[in-house]
Amino acid sequence: MKTFSILSTTSLPDILSEIEYPSNFEIDEIDLIETISCIDEKQALVIQKFFNQQITVIFTSKNAVEAVGNLPGAASANWNIFCLELKTAELVKKYYPSAFIKGTAHDAEALGALMVKENVKEKSYFFCGNMRRKELPLALKNAKKEIEEIVVYNTTVLEITIEKKYDGIIFYSPSGVESFFAANGMTEEIVVFVIGEITAAAASGRCNNRIIVADVSSKQALIQTSIDYFKNKQGI
Repeated sequence: MKTFSILSTTSLPDILSEIEYPSNFEIDEIDLIETISCIDEKQALVIQKFFNQQITVIFTSKNAVEAVGNLPGAASANWNIFCLELKTAELVKKYYPSAFIKGTAHDAEALGALMVKENVKEKSYFFCGNMRRKELPLALKNAKKEIEEIVVYNTTVLEITIEKKYDGIIFYSPSGVESFFAANGMTEEIVVFVIGEITAAAASGRCNNRIIVADVSSKQALIQTSIDYFKNKQGI
């Protein structure tokens, strides 16, 4: 029986332990990006003042949610929040229990479209990383909506050379795609699995491989999608 090898470009020990897959499947985890909070003392004081204001806030990354949420006083923030659904929204509820989630979407581009559709009039504060995508702020600016971007974490691309041959590779973000192709190529038989359309666009710009987008934008669903694909291929 053929062994299928799948590479997850982010380590996900908690998720993998909950997923059952056949014994002829190997799922390796290699972190291709590194994220770290970059909030300094001066910026922290500015953000903490925001906790006492009823403002509109945007989160498109759990890293941003955690970076801001770890500041003293975050739990009392009476914010109106637009964020990505599933894990990001779960973390928003955890770190900002006093806030109100006004809208969610499966990716940043869709979230920007939602905010334009709902005609958000007040200024929005977008807590993001240094490698944030441009789709959301561009959508708001084109609609004449005021938005201030506040970088609260840095993403570093780790140029790791991968020697092992894989049947499938899983990407969770455009920065993960960038990191992989910075040090590696991809043979045409490899199947690419991505978490959303924005990551799919990043992958399609770097390779001509088959790209499969998970029906649900979550890491667990994406891993399960990759397993199901090869199980069906083998007729398991």
